[in-house]
Amino acid sequence: MELVDQYLTLNQFHLGNAKMLAVYLCIAVMALLGAAFGFVLAAASKRFAVQMHPRAEQVYDVLPQIDCGACGHAGCRDYAEKVAEGLLPVDLCVPAGPETAAAVAGIMGVDYISQHLPTRAVVHCQGGIAETVQEFVYNGVADCPSAMLVQGGPKTCKYACLGLGTCADVCPYSAITMNENGLPVIDEEKCVSCGLCVKACPRDLITILDSRHRTVLGCSSHGRGKGVKDICSIGCIACGICVKESKESGAVTLVDSLPVIDYEKWQEAEELASLEKCPTHTYCRQPTKEEVLADASTKTDTSQ
Repeated sequence: MELVDQYLTLNQFHLGNAKMLAVYLCIAVMALLGAAFGFVLAAASKRFAVQMHPRAEQVYDVLPQIDCGACGHAGCRDYAEKVAEGLLPVDLCVPAGPETAAAVAGIMGVDYISQHLPTRAVVHCQGGIAETVQEFVYNGVADCPSAMLVQGGPKTCKYACLGLGTCADVCPYSAITMNENGLPVIDEEKCVSCGLCVKACPRDLITILDSRHRTVLGCSSHGRGKGVKDICSIGCIACGICVKESKESGAVTLVDSLPVIDYEKWQEAEELASLEKCPTHTYCRQPTKEEVLADASTKTDTSQ
């Protein structure tokens, strides 16, 4: 029996060694294969590498590199390559602004005269939690496209802002925050008009507007009269007063029960009349930075 035990113990020892040897062998083979594949990939990357235009790298370096697509192309690198090849103008990068356009022009050795007009993103909805009727409480994924999949969203008005901040999430400049009323607030100083929020909004409530124009229609509903009043206290009821007030210039027209403004035609008196006479106060005027500072200064002087 003692000899049998010794034999079995010896066999177990050799079996264990064989298993360990197999493990080491597998590790060695995998390491060799990894090294071989790495070598092949490295060689292939050099052999088949796509060479960029010498100036493309320089152009790419001065771009913001956020790949927003505002220029209408796949990303900053794609735009840089086409600029370097002379296929695109130097000032298509909206987020970068005229300073970067001038830098790109310098790299390309061309003259550049800025014709840039400041723009900003604006939200065409003022129907927050306090102003609108809620059909149900939404407890799903906290983004607007997901909320729309559930009966068109929790608000009775199916044109209203869903209030879940998808626009704020996609903004690379933190220019959008959500207020307590469930509406996006856009910081004009931070906004570069890249258009990512415009693309992200499933209700198409955000547009890019020339910063010279301060009065905005804060509604996107195509409803009328009582049907709007019953579900939103600040919605456009398609009464047509703004159209009548702008009759001389023809700047405001009703299209599918919603006013459409031609800002180039809109006269100041007509704009003010629309603001004052709109029965639901759907039009809102966004103050400029200078007006905000002046108002703050006045309040400070008054309080002293």
